[in-house]
Amino acid sequence: MEDRRDLERRKRFIEKRKRQRRLKLYFNMLLVLCAILIVVLAATIMTKDKGLEYSIASLSFFDNGENNTVENKESNNIDEESETVEETTVAETESIDNTVHTVSFVATGDNLISDSVTHCGLQSDGSYDFTLLYDNLSKIFKKADLAAINQETILGGPDFPYTGFPNFNSPYEIGDSLIDAGFDIVTSATNHSYDMRMEGINNCINYWKKHPEVTMIGLNETKEKYDDIAVIEKNGIKIALLNYTYGLNGYSLPEDEWYKVNLIDEDKIKIDVEKAEEIADFTIVFPHWGVEYSTATSAEQRSLAKKMTEWGADLIIGTHPHVLQPIEWIETSNGNKSLCYYSLGNYTSSQDKTSTMVGGIAKLKIVKQGNDVHIKKGAGIIPIVTHYIWGSNRTTRTYKLTKYTEDLARVHSIHSVTDDFSIANMQKVVDEVVGDWVLD
Repeated sequence: MEDRRDLERRKRFIEKRKRQRRLKLYFNMLLVLCAILIVVLAATIMTKDKGLEYSIASLSFFDNGENNTVENKESNNIDEESETVEETTVAETESIDNTVHTVSFVATGDNLISDSVTHCGLQSDGSYDFTLLYDNLSKIFKKADLAAINQETILGGPDFPYTGFPNFNSPYEIGDSLIDAGFDIVTSATNHSYDMRMEGINNCINYWKKHPEVTMIGLNETKEKYDDIAVIEKNGIKIALLNYTYGLNGYSLPEDEWYKVNLIDEDKIKIDVEKAEEIADFTIVFPHWGVEYSTATSAEQRSLAKKMTEWGADLIIGTHPHVLQPIEWIETSNGNKSLCYYSLGNYTSSQDKTSTMVGGIAKLKIVKQGNDVHIKKGAGIIPIVTHYIWGSNRTTRTYKLTKYTEDLARVHSIHSVTDDFSIANMQKVVDEVVGDWVLD
């Protein structure tokens, strides 16, 4: 009887132990599920750092010693990561050059070498010297970091007669004098580029190849050159230079040498300007455009100027009209901004209108600091006057308008073809067209 009772007690004890083990197992499983749920929720709704803290806290429920080690390791990693990010930020800041770089830039208009102007350079020994064309203003060109001029007529050299209108050919000595006067940039894509046909273009290209100190743009020796962008780096600023002409006075380039002259083509200009923006800090476009002898801009000029600004042009220097045209800032909807000189008129010529006697020198400063590149406040134009005397002692020179005197004005040979030439009338043209931009 007693043995039976012992057996029943043993059975009850065993059943109790089983129930306790099951309860303990269920309890531990519940704890594990709770811990997993906490980790998942923390990773979902908390920030990375907070999530890490909650995850470590939940794991410490099972083994404080082990997970304290994990927490310390993670904390160290976070500190190291913060230090790395901070060091990287400082390095990036230090890598940006905040030095102020500046380039002083001047540009003038059409160097229109007629047969009369050519004759003025003829020396007694049969050679040519055109120093007098530039000596009055060469200080301005030499003082500037970069100086540009539009070489209206082709430098075809002595392989052809030296001629004037309508098909011009100019001596290489014009180029020599431009170099001596301080010009760094010569634009050659004009409506007269093809006056001496392909041989004239090739001669001009070959002349400038011998003078790498000057960047000639607008004419191309090869297809590869046609696709290249001329870039000058000066005082820490990379400046891209582009030059195009509206046409070639009715002529067409040979089909197999279509690339020799840059013609105004919006698709081409867009590609070039966008490429220039990638490889340079500042982009200057020199379009040969507009209506001759009109001081008003055309709709085509204004439209193209806005498009070029939109594509990335920072400065536009126009030539061809042989007279001054307005200057303006252009802003586009994409946030781009450019300064546009629609026409700088003539630098020199033997033309016969008062308006063609007064031209200008664009003058400005390009500033770069860090990633910011802009034209400094104070840009403008210096009015200039072409003065010539015909006869046995022919001479042609160019003066600042402010330095041109009444005595000079009285003996100007333009009086033989027009009655309205005077300093007052030239000043009137300046005031009406570019008055607010005059510097001197």
